Amino acid sequence: VALMDAALAAQGDEMVDLLRITTQSAKRHGNMLEDRQVRRLLGMTRQGNDAQATAVAALIGALSLPNQDLIPLILGK
Repeated sequence: VALMDAALAAQGDEMVDLLRITTQSAKRHGNMLEDRQVRRLLGMTRQGNDAQATAVAALIGALSLPNQDLIPLILGK
């Protein structure tokens, strides 16, 4: 939770680094993020540069989110 809060407050390369660390944590410990953080993360899918988009996508994949959360992203809605 603290890592994700830090990532959401950061910008640029710092955000990318923190998102990568959060992804590694999610892979080790599972999805421990709060709903508000997941909603913000899902909202970030259409923002930022390529490095940020890749980091966001990797974290979304590591969180094992329910399909109903991912289908709108896939369909672009």
